[in-house]
Amino acid sequence: MASFVRLVTPLGAAVACSHLLMVVLPLLLLIPGLCAEECNSSGKVTVKVHNLLYSSKISSKIYEPVIAGLRASIESDKRNVPANVCIEVEHVHARSDEDYITYLQGEVKGENDGNSNELPIVLGPFGDWETHNISSKLEELKVVAFSPFTGSSDVRVWKKSLYFLTASPIAQVLALIRYAVSQLRLQRLGFMYLKGVFYGDKEYKLTLKVMSIMGRKLCGVFELDSSTDGRASDDDFEAAWKRFAPTMPQGVIVFGSPIEDTRKFLMKFLGSNELRGAYILIPSMLQYVIINSWLEELLVKNFVSRRVILTGPSPLANDNEYIAVRKFQTVMGKYLEKNGKLNGHNYEKGHFYQHSTDGELMLHGWIVGEVLWRTLGSRELLCNRTAYINSLYNQRRYVIDDLVIGDFGGECEGKAGQRGAACKCNQGGNVVYMKRMGTDRNLHPVKEGVVTLASSRCYTNLLQLYAPLNGIMFRLEDNPLAQRITEEYRDGASLVVGKGQLGQGDRFFLHELNSTSSATKHNMLEEVKERVVTAVFGVVDDALLSMTDMTFIDPIPLTPRLKHPGRNVLHLSPTIEQQIFVMVERVVVPNSWGSVHAIVRSSDVRGIKSVLRKTFWALGGSLGAFDEVTDSESVKSLLPHSGFVLVIGLTEADITEIAEHLDNHRGVRVFVLFFDVALLYSEFVKVFKKHPQAAERLLFATSLPHWADNNTTSETVQEFHRDVGNESKWTPLALLGYATARAMESVVLQMGRVNSEELINTIFSQSVIVADDMWYGPFEDSCSNSRWSSAKDCIVNYGATHISVWSMARVLNPSVPPVSGVATPSIRYYKDGLNMTEEEFIGTIVGTILCLIALVLIVMLMRKCMRGDTRDNENAPKELTDPVTLIFTDIESSTAQWAAHPELMPDAVATHHRLIRTLISKYGCYEVKTVGDSFMIACKSPFAATQLACDLQRCFLEHDWKTDVFDTSYREFERQRAEDDGDYVPPTGHLDPDVYIRLWNGLRVRVGIHTGLCDIRHDEVTKGYDYYGRTSNMAARTESIANGGQVLLTRSTYLSLSTSEREQLNVTALGEVPLRGVPKPLEMYHLMRYPEGHLLHCDLTMRLL
Repeated sequence: MASFVRLVTPLGAAVACSHLLMVVLPLLLLIPGLCAEECNSSGKVTVKVHNLLYSSKISSKIYEPVIAGLRASIESDKRNVPANVCIEVEHVHARSDEDYITYLQGEVKGENDGNSNELPIVLGPFGDWETHNISSKLEELKVVAFSPFTGSSDVRVWKKSLYFLTASPIAQVLALIRYAVSQLRLQRLGFMYLKGVFYGDKEYKLTLKVMSIMGRKLCGVFELDSSTDGRASDDDFEAAWKRFAPTMPQGVIVFGSPIEDTRKFLMKFLGSNELRGAYILIPSMLQYVIINSWLEELLVKNFVSRRVILTGPSPLANDNEYIAVRKFQTVMGKYLEKNGKLNGHNYEKGHFYQHSTDGELMLHGWIVGEVLWRTLGSRELLCNRTAYINSLYNQRRYVIDDLVIGDFGGECEGKAGQRGAACKCNQGGNVVYMKRMGTDRNLHPVKEGVVTLASSRCYTNLLQLYAPLNGIMFRLEDNPLAQRITEEYRDGASLVVGKGQLGQGDRFFLHELNSTSSATKHNMLEEVKERVVTAVFGVVDDALLSMTDMTFIDPIPLTPRLKHPGRNVLHLSPTIEQQIFVMVERVVVPNSWGSVHAIVRSSDVRGIKSVLRKTFWALGGSLGAFDEVTDSESVKSLLPHSGFVLVIGLTEADITEIAEHLDNHRGVRVFVLFFDVALLYSEFVKVFKKHPQAAERLLFATSLPHWADNNTTSETVQEFHRDVGNESKWTPLALLGYATARAMESVVLQMGRVNSEELINTIFSQSVIVADDMWYGPFEDSCSNSRWSSAKDCIVNYGATHISVWSMARVLNPSVPPVSGVATPSIRYYKDGLNMTEEEFIGTIVGTILCLIALVLIVMLMRKCMRGDTRDNENAPKELTDPVTLIFTDIESSTAQWAAHPELMPDAVATHHRLIRTLISKYGCYEVKTVGDSFMIACKSPFAATQLACDLQRCFLEHDWKTDVFDTSYREFERQRAEDDGDYVPPTGHLDPDVYIRLWNGLRVRVGIHTGLCDIRHDEVTKGYDYYGRTSNMAARTESIANGGQVLLTRSTYLSLSTSEREQLNVTALGEVPLRGVPKPLEMYHLMRYPEGHLLHCDLTMRLL
């Protein structure tokens, strides 16, 4: 028991004061006229309130504001107690801990031993030891301690006799950690606590656990053995400091007991030149001690008040955001006007406005009064202690305008707790408020630091704090257009950022970084030195995009630029390449618009011109006149009088000129880029409202649903409208910000640790991002698997889907349909002839067309004979909602075999192709493509896929290859590797020939199988189907870790098989196996060729692991 804190030392008493704030109080006693009738009349019920808070050691600066707030609550509406009920309040002056028990024994009789018409209630007590010491006696007497104030989590336990109204210390720790990592974005966070004082130990362990969940560690810890009635030696203190200070924390959570060693730490911390400017994060326990006892001393040091962050049990008294606070201001103002100089007070009418600390205490006292009176509202519940206690836990919630305290609940029956009931819950403080200290020493609210806990959690696991995704947006101070873009984008994205409700929905945050246009990269480099930055959103420039170690999500350039090729840049909006592709494919070619005139204002004119030429040559149509303009030049004189014109890179002046030109020339269609429309949206709307006919012929492409459609069926837009009530803020940039934030919220759900690299890896691993009804992807990174992609296009970092062409008329009136249906273009251009002129290209085609016809006929006949119907589109999986099983195959060491046996490999590979294609036809699967000696096969049935793979290995083992040179070479390859790598054990190189022949024969093929949803696309060039996304990536990576003769299945394929199907296969679980580019190891299974193939399984498993 001696380990419990006794807040009766001078400093402890000061602290105690502070805590009074969280306590319910003494102070009904001070209010006259609380009895409805005389207490000594027969049949009356007396509610006797024993105030254990009043003490000569508590500073009047603490309890007087609370008393005033309580009085204001009680007297505000001239409340009366129920009929035949009176209230008496008795102050219990300063006593030792044991004397409190003696007092209760003397003054409060047992329920059946004393006056049955008396209902005792205890206010307080104050302090951890005091609360712990009397709790058993309270239970014995069936008395409730109303709003005891404790600083340690160890006293916050389920006991009916303790009725807490404020948030727990654990909740305050979570709030401070959250603020440090998601708002301050500190790279180095420290922690301070004292051992042996019953305060801070549990909070420290919780902090370690939470930081571990986020994949982080504390940079340093100041821990020191201390005591409440003394202090640590100077040598011990200095030793602890020397361990802590070199860790250079940018912020420290101070959870030390309010005693001398904590004061000494703060003095040392503030006096350190190395730690100057670091943040101090303080729970409410220390707030009033610092402000009322230590502040003057601390100000002598390097005290930067704005870097002091504090938690609190209630809002500040000047925080007008809360309806309850505004009501309090009215009530409190009237009370102080009448009684500010009475009852021991010395307050002016507006005292709580000018003195934030006093105001917070007054507000807390007022809240306590509001809650306490609500428990005394029914005489029937006051006539007996058991009935009163049970009423307090009868799923009790106190709603004071927009402040909510509770739920309180007792024992639950059955599954009531699982269905929403509060069970064994005696603490109702579900909100941790946050504030910072200003230079005027007053407190100011910190809205983004407020944390709201689910009332149903109570004492259940509160570890709902996960690693945040910290995004940055630039606010260019010298560019008004960029500022407006950032504001609109923020209007939408801010709806999704974490609101302090913890859990997975509280992980995305977006911060603004001020900069000039010329200093973006410099400021970014400085930012990442001191703060955590996961990704950059919104407006960017070329200097920023040159940072290869930073992730950029859907960058918005101020001037048109093509898709960035970097893996670290992810495009969610349609790229210029995609928009041009959709324009030509869906509008120009179908409507036979002929040559298209292009006018371009960009820093990358050459690249845009190249994309235009490649697109027209790939899809048809032709590029006519091509004009380049500067920022100061007008496009007016360059606009044609008829036909189709593409204008890239607009200024505000261009919009009016284009609208007037369209009005004057009805045969003209103008196509502009989405970001030109989005960035200049208000000007477009204003101008084209005056030119409605012209609006029908101004076109652009977008993947967004209509941002201003009141009758939308889009889930994304419905939620956007629900959160943004102001229709003037329904803009494309705001919806883009909202949709992008929702996409990131979806991605971060899959992440544990969060940083730039992990974010990129997760997106490429996930491949397709789904947020509400918006789809992005597939994103692909197959650079290390180049047989499936050329090195030039092995990264697909653009993901806009369902792109359609709109007219400006649809923008103005959502009921106007899009000009084209949706498309998700896979940007592919012909690889030959792109450097020729158009005339040379056409001449080449005409010169070879006759040869091609003959060649095509021959090839079709040969392929039909060789492959049967392996490319029969009837067998191709086509439903986007149905899982597809993909098979990837590859010949082991094929390059080495070609080098060793160039004369034999052509026939061997032809046999390899013939055997596999026969099996594809047999099992009704679909040959997607071959690259070299590798196959990609799609099956509608996972069982058919496994049978095909099993037969494939059996066919290769049993085939007569007419030679054993391939086997000899494989064994030689293994021996050579063993010589180069001492840790490598050849699996077959030293096998007995009789054993070897049972396991391998001829070419060895490795096979990987995975099942899942795919992005299925029909290729207009090959007329076949292809499969993109995470499923194809996982199948390819599964094949890449297999060995020749081995078939590996992922867990998803295995679970897709029915029980009867699994019984027909010989499958062995291999456990979790790591795959390149996949954040977590994947559970893998080995499919045997034969039931008796245990030797093969053992050898191959050994090689795999």
